[in-house]
Amino acid sequence: SIQKNEAIAPASENQPETSIPSQQALGDKAKSSVNTEIPLDTALRLERERILAMGDTKVRQIDMLQKEGLAYSNKRNWNSAVSVFKKILEIDPESIVANAFIGGAYMGLDEFDLAVKYLTKANQLMPANPIPYVNIMYVHAMQGDEERAMEFLQKAVDRGYKDIDHIKNDKDLPEDFRNDPRLNNFIK
Repeated sequence: SIQKNEAIAPASENQPETSIPSQQALGDKAKSSVNTEIPLDTALRLERERILAMGDTKVRQIDMLQKEGLAYSNKRNWNSAVSVFKKILEIDPESIVANAFIGGAYMGLDEFDLAVKYLTKANQLMPANPIPYVNIMYVHAMQGDEERAMEFLQKAVDRGYKDIDHIKNDKDLPEDFRNDPRLNNFIK
């Protein structure tokens, strides 16, 4: 299932439960062996400031669309999610949330090239965030490219991702990948 990043998703106490797991994967925020220029907590603060600088009207519009897009994602209504997140990108082409979630929606539609395109954009916008790397790992695993999947899992782990047990138990991933003994190398 698509990993979602609670840190960049809009805060909404009434979001429905979903089979998409919440992110419990980030440990010590800024600890990373990767040179990502700025730590994740700083990048998240700067992203919030960037969004707030757009003004109240745009912030409300984006927030409303994010909640709508997340609701569609939670229901695995991927086409509707793509449509809504594209509306956000019309307002804010640099939206990390929209790029990450549209990438995840395209992954749900088995549109793997488009998924990687948007997830890569999310990576470029916030390199310290491990979740787009995890989702690119999913794309490669679902396509049967275990080597590339392991490369992206390593990138995610280097950025603080820790929820390997989720990966080992996620039925959306091919059984061969979930049972790959190399996954044990990521458990610390």
